[in-house]
Amino acid sequence: MDQPSRCIIPSCYPLPRLYGVTVDGAPETLTAGIPSWELVTGAQGSLTHVTTFAASFAVTNPVFYYLDDSTPPIMQCTGDAFAYGSSGVWLNQSIPVTDPPGGGTDFLVHTRTLYYDAPGLGVGDAQSHPETDRQP
Repeated sequence: MDQPSRCIIPSCYPLPRLYGVTVDGAPETLTAGIPSWELVTGAQGSLTHVTTFAASFAVTNPVFYYLDDSTPPIMQCTGDAFAYGSSGVWLNQSIPVTDPPGGGTDFLVHTRTLYYDAPGLGVGDAQSHPETDRQP
């Protein structure tokens, strides 16, 4: 997910390490680990991303991808040339064929649920969204 440039200055709280970074186009390095949720909050509102995976094979090397850079080193495919708080999960491994017409019998499901809330959502409230996701 790439945040729009007009949303500069919200705070982003990715897990597993609970800390806030400012989404402002200035690069920073986050601690490794796959978050079960991320919170971006600012004057425009709050957005919580909840991530889940299911696969019929071993997912051995997932990496959390985060890029906050107004002049990114790689070409963007998100509609503009910027990477404001881009985040997601990157699988750095070979995966089996998952296309049934191609003979695949394996599957990989990545679900990212978005929760939209009022400005200033607290970390505790954002932490409750994964549970809501599991127990609707």
